Amino acid sequence: QHQDIPAQSKKARVDIANKQKRILVEFDGPLHFKPFLGEESLANRKARDAAVEKYAIENSYLLIRVSYDMYDGKKINELAIQRIREEVENESRSRVVRIGKFYESGSS
Repeated sequence: QHQDIPAQSKKARVDIANKQKRILVEFDGPLHFKPFLGEESLANRKARDAAVEKYAIENSYLLIRVSYDMYDGKKINELAIQRIREEVENESRSRVVRIGKFYESGSS
């Protein structure tokens, strides 16, 4: 729960969370990058994503975001798995790591 999350409930869910190790993982599908449901919906999603990132940093979490080109809904790309492992082993928290071409290229 975070005051900056623009939703009626002020809550955002993450895909994977390990509170003890302070790690969050988000698998970001096309709705995080493209306005399929309209520009306002995309803007709201981006605002929620930014609030989750702010929460992670403020609370010393490692947040790993994986764009949808790195998984097919059932299986995660081996390169993404390797990057996730490297980031988790790094032990550094209070940061956001973005994995996938939609983050690296800035394209949608």
